[in-house]
Amino acid sequence: MRFRLRGKAGAQEALGARVEVEVEGRTLRGQVAPTRSYLSQVELPLTFGLGEREQVDAVRVFWPDGSEQRVEVSSVDRLYEVSQESGS
Repeated sequence: MRFRLRGKAGAQEALGARVEVEVEGRTLRGQVAPTRSYLSQVELPLTFGLGEREQVDAVRVFWPDGSEQRVEVSSVDRLYEVSQESGS
Protein backbone atom coordinates (compact mmCIF):
# COMPACT_ATOMS: atom_id res chain seq x y z
CA MET A 1 0.00 0.00 0.00
CA ARG A 2 1.50 3.33 -1.07
CA PHE A 3 0.57 6.96 -0.49
CA ARG A 4 1.66 10.03 -2.45
CA LEU A 5 0.70 13.13 -0.48
CA ARG A 6 0.07 16.60 -1.89
CA GLY A 7 -0.13 19.47 0.56
CA LYS A 8 -1.76 22.85 0.09
CA ALA A 9 -0.14 25.48 -2.15
CA GLY A 10 3.36 26.30 -0.94
CA ALA A 11 3.81 22.87 0.64
CA GLN A 12 2.95 20.55 -2.23
CA GLU A 13 5.58 17.94 -1.36
CA ALA A 14 3.93 17.58 2.07
CA LEU A 15 7.32 17.23 3.78
CA GLY A 16 6.81 16.31 7.42
CA ALA A 17 3.34 14.83 6.89
CA ARG A 18 2.72 11.52 8.66
CA VAL A 19 0.56 8.56 7.68
CA GLU A 20 -0.81 6.01 10.15
CA VAL A 21 -2.26 2.71 8.93
CA GLU A 22 -4.20 0.64 11.47
CA VAL A 23 -4.32 -3.08 10.74
CA GLU A 24 -5.26 -5.96 13.06
CA GLY A 25 -4.72 -3.95 16.25
CA ARG A 26 -1.35 -2.55 15.16
CA THR A 27 -0.45 0.92 13.92
CA LEU A 28 2.11 1.32 11.14
CA ARG A 29 3.60 4.81 10.77
CA GLY A 30 5.50 6.64 8.06
CA GLN A 31 6.65 10.22 7.57
CA VAL A 32 7.35 12.09 4.33
CA ALA A 33 11.02 13.08 4.31
CA PRO A 34 13.36 13.72 1.36
CA THR A 35 16.31 11.94 3.01
CA ARG A 36 17.04 9.30 5.65
CA SER A 37 20.74 9.94 6.26
CA TYR A 38 23.70 12.03 5.07
CA LEU A 39 23.88 12.31 1.26
CA SER A 40 20.93 9.98 0.75
CA GLN A 41 17.57 10.47 -0.89
CA VAL A 42 14.35 8.51 -0.99
CA GLU A 43 11.25 8.55 -3.14
CA LEU A 44 8.48 10.60 -1.58
CA PRO A 45 5.57 8.12 -1.75
CA LEU A 46 5.28 6.24 1.54
CA THR A 47 5.15 2.45 1.24
CA PHE A 48 3.61 0.09 3.80
CA GLY A 49 4.21 -3.65 3.51
CA LEU A 50 1.16 -5.56 4.72
CA GLY A 51 2.11 -9.12 3.84
CA GLU A 52 -0.93 -11.28 3.08
CA ARG A 53 -3.43 -8.82 4.56
CA GLU A 54 -6.13 -7.72 2.13
CA GLN A 55 -7.66 -4.88 4.13
CA VAL A 56 -6.83 -2.28 6.75
CA ASP A 57 -8.95 -0.86 9.57
CA ALA A 58 -8.14 2.85 9.11
CA VAL A 59 -5.75 5.27 7.42
CA ARG A 60 -5.08 8.79 8.72
CA VAL A 61 -2.84 11.56 7.42
CA PHE A 62 -1.43 14.15 9.81
CA TRP A 63 -0.44 17.22 7.80
CA PRO A 64 2.42 19.57 8.77
CA ASP A 65 -0.08 22.34 9.67
CA GLY A 66 -1.58 20.10 12.38
CA SER A 67 -4.73 19.06 10.53
CA GLU A 68 -5.82 15.42 10.31
CA GLN A 69 -7.52 13.66 7.39
CA ARG A 70 -9.05 10.20 7.14
CA VAL A 71 -8.45 8.31 3.91
CA GLU A 72 -10.90 5.75 2.54
CA VAL A 73 -9.10 2.79 0.98
CA SER A 74 -10.60 0.10 -1.24
CA SER A 75 -7.54 -2.07 -1.89
CA VAL A 76 -4.13 -2.57 -0.30
CA ASP A 77 -2.29 -3.24 -3.56
CA ARG A 78 -2.26 0.25 -5.03
CA LEU A 79 -0.93 3.80 -4.88
CA TYR A 80 -3.26 6.38 -3.33
CA GLU A 81 -2.90 10.04 -4.31
CA VAL A 82 -4.01 12.07 -1.28
CA SER A 83 -4.45 15.84 -1.46
CA GLN A 84 -4.82 17.96 1.64
CA GLU A 85 -8.41 19.05 2.10
CA SER A 86 -9.14 22.76 2.02
CA GLY A 87 -10.07 24.23 5.38
CA SER A 88 -9.27 21.09 7.38
